[in-house]
Amino acid sequence: MFIAKQNDLIVLTGDSREALEKATLLMPNITIEHTNIEYVNVGGKYVTPEVAIEKDQLAALQEETDAVLSVFQQTRLAKVLSSIAVSRDEKVKLVRLFQESSSVYMNNFLEVILQNEREAFLEVILKEVKAQMAIASNQHDAVVTTAVALTPNQKERILALISKKFGITVGKLIENIDEAILGGFIINVNNTVIDTSIQHQLQELKMNLK
Repeated sequence: MFIAKQNDLIVLTGDSREALEKATLLMPNITIEHTNIEYVNVGGKYVTPEVAIEKDQLAALQEETDAVLSVFQQTRLAKVLSSIAVSRDEKVKLVRLFQESSSVYMNNFLEVILQNEREAFLEVILKEVKAQMAIASNQHDAVVTTAVALTPNQKERILALISKKFGITVGKLIENIDEAILGGFIINVNNTVIDTSIQHQLQELKMNLK
């Protein structure tokens, strides 16, 4: 694994030196090193869910992280923060808008991002923060795809199934409707999939008949 560092702060990790060189091309004072340590986080010192756990603030921090990420999903903020056509002062103003209604933990996190001029990587770092908090709390979001909307009773049964099969606590149950699966359901939790859809069963039957 390779790490990209700026003033001894890990800003990115990856399996390719060339990819890191491209990603940090416009960043000053970057050094890229090979390491045998398996870093599982992007942003190095930014990702510290343990602090929130110690202060019993993990749930609140997870909610705040989701709220900020939703802004990225609904707007062009990621492109603005990474654009060389937008001044850094404007980028700082945009990030500071989040601080106006955030907890001290999120405020401190965002301040570190600003102090280290990592606005362009804020979305990527937040996604990794969310992943690390899910690991720390053993709480993951679950995506359920069905042909029709689930009833309250069906949701309860799905949640019970997820807890039993995956041994986790479900953070959010995200429901998708896809009539193409015909029936049954598809559950995706932490990159693991359970597919009981009729569409999948028909595809398997077709393969077995060949």
